[in-house]
Amino acid sequence: MLTIYPSLMAADQQKLEKTIQLLEPHCQGFHLDVMDNIFVPNFPWTADEVNAIASKINNIVWVHLMVQNPIVFYR
Repeated sequence: MLTIYPSLMAADQQKLEKTIQLLEPHCQGFHLDVMDNIFVPNFPWTADEVNAIASKINNIVWVHLMVQNPIVFYR
């Protein structure tokens, strides 16, 4: 069975909830990248944003931490 977890990294932030609603029936979950601008040069999602996004999703949320000090992101 094919399992699909689309990344929300390139999604339009203004239409994120609508994008999730459109995709969710067709996938098993979503992929979110958390970057700290140290380990890698980008920072698309904060911990608060990940929690807010996850609260809108009924399926699995895979979070990929690309950070120098992951304990900072633990809550």
